[in-house]
Amino acid sequence: MAQAIFKHWFVDFEFPDENGNPYKSSGGKMIESELGRIPEGWEVVSVSEIADILSGGTPKTKIKRYWDGNIPFFTPKDARNGCYTLDTEKLITKEGLEKCNSRLYGKDTIFITARGTVGKLNLASRNMAMNQSCYAIWHKNDRQYYMLFSLRSIIKKIINNASGAVFSAINVKDFNTFKLVNAPDSIIKNFDCIVHPIFEHILALSNQNKILESVRDTLLPKLMSGEIRVPTEQMVR
Repeated sequence: MAQAIFKHWFVDFEFPDENGNPYKSSGGKMIESELGRIPEGWEVVSVSEIADILSGGTPKTKIKRYWDGNIPFFTPKDARNGCYTLDTEKLITKEGLEKCNSRLYGKDTIFITARGTVGKLNLASRNMAMNQSCYAIWHKNDRQYYMLFSLRSIIKKIINNASGAVFSAINVKDFNTFKLVNAPDSIIKNFDCIVHPIFEHILALSNQNKILESVRDTLLPKLMSGEIRVPTEQMVR
């Protein structure tokens, strides 16, 4: 749903005009740009012009007190196909965070994998730290959902244009060359407000699924071993 709205507004340019009508099909003025025809008042920008690109780091692995704390530590291994990252394979301590080049990134921070499996995008479900094989991205006007879909479109184009070449890494300078069509902030803000409840619903369902999976993993071995039994109709009588 949110992806469809993004495409309708920012790819097909059918966002609501001042009268609530779809812009392009209602005769909205279009102008030429390096990325093709775009609505008047829009512009082509690089990702680094509209977002902060932040890096991470890893505490020394030999120092045990830096690890197994309560701070999720995002790495490319934690990049899932889902929207939100709920948990991470590794955890670090507060001291570990202080001793590395990462910071604590808040909910809805976009993580993009820069090495390994490159270009995977996830949202942080809560405060998380991050290693140096990823970047954390935050839109300068806090338009995170717009930023997420824009990055998905950019990465998809890069992969499609690679023509079989290996997309092996992203470095911070690449964000100066990643271009997108940027709308006035009032339109982007309206989009983010509309899709915000959708993302909150996705996160709530993801957390519910996590709880159900935990219950299943606890009960199933006990059911199989006979430690607990499901009451039959005769037992209930």
